[in-house]
Amino acid sequence: MSSIDDTFSALDARITAHSAKTARQAARSSAPAPASRAEVTDRAAREIIEAEANRRAETTARLKAERLAQARKDAAS
Repeated sequence: MSSIDDTFSALDARITAHSAKTARQAARSSAPAPASRAEVTDRAAREIIEAEANRRAETTARLKAERLAQARKDAAS
């Protein structure tokens, strides 16, 4: 082999190694893991459910207070 062949052979080996390394890095960081998407969806669903539960509790408390006030008013008359 001549020195040019050795140079091109070494260059080809370096390019191949770099391409493989780049492909591995791209595969790792290309898309979010499904678990993280599931966690995001789970968190959003829990926040929505919690907000609905809080709204129901507030409505229930308001209606109970109104009902008790009406009962006191009826008892006083």
